[in-house]
Amino acid sequence: MREKRFDVVVAGCGVAGLSAPAAAAEAGARVVVLERAPPAERGGQSRYTEAYLRMQSEAEVTDDFETHLAENSSGILDPDIIAESARPPGERAACAAAISMAEPG
Repeated sequence: MREKRFDVVVAGCGVAGLSAPAAAAEAGARVVVLERAPPAERGGQSRYTEAYLRMQSEAEVTDDFETHLAENSSGILDPDIIAESARPPGERAACAAAISMAEPG
């Protein structure tokens, strides 16, 4: 078995389990996330948010994503950013890339 070294090891890929390693990676750390759930069940409680938003697949949001996000954001999210976040990753505008939007999957 080949040995691998990481600065940060995180167990679980729920909200905290992905937020912490994302911040560590942005700071230059070598990060690994370990998850025991099968791919179809990953995400912990983040799979079912308070706003009831859900990914349709690894690359697609649900059909009502924009509507639900707008209704549950108390009007603080820019409608253009909401629309960009619903587009497939390869089709997002430069503004979406500039705010470090996480890609599904």
